Amino acid sequence: MIVLAGTTSYNQKTGTVNNVICPECDTSTTFTYRVLRRYTHLTFIPLFPVDTLIETQCNHCNRIFDYDNLPENILRKMQQRESQSQFRTPIWMFSGTILLIGFLAYSGYNYFIVKDLTAEWIENPIAGDVYDLKFSNGYYSTLRIDKATKDIIFSTANDYQAGMFYETGNIGKPENYTSKKERYLKTDLKKRYAEGEIISIKRK
Repeated sequence: MIVLAGTTSYNQKTGTVNNVICPECDTSTTFTYRVLRRYTHLTFIPLFPVDTLIETQCNHCNRIFDYDNLPENILRKMQQRESQSQFRTPIWMFSGTILLIGFLAYSGYNYFIVKDLTAEWIENPIAGDVYDLKFSNGYYSTLRIDKATKDIIFSTANDYQAGMFYETGNIGKPENYTSKKERYLKTDLKKRYAEGEIISIKRK
């Protein structure tokens, strides 16, 4: 997937002020103004606003003025016409940041919950448990517990390996546990967990 990052502008508000004197053409005319919000986006998802730009234009001579350079009489009329609340930043401009914070919070919470359950379940394996494994070569796989006695654990290793941890869900199908029957001491599994080879346990 291509990730595009950058900034773009959004026209939040357009309005007019009447009967003002243009400092350029010295004519009593109407000024049009636009409130532009620039924001940073990631693949077109808004992350956060960058700044605000207010453009004003004389409708007689078409001269464009920056907000900070407007005469006091035009500024006063604009402020009378628009309340400050109408220039507030829309909440949707923070939508990407809100989603990112939510995702990180959920991931962190889920990580500690899974870690606590894995530490508990490794002490008492039961048939049907599936262990997510990380090998020294960087690949991932799974191990299914078939039977557990007081000291001996009977299991079947997955026939396949995955390059990324999240891909273990794709290979963890019943038909992928065939002939790789393995038997372990319960203490051996605890050791593999302590060394980081067993990274999580799924239990129905």
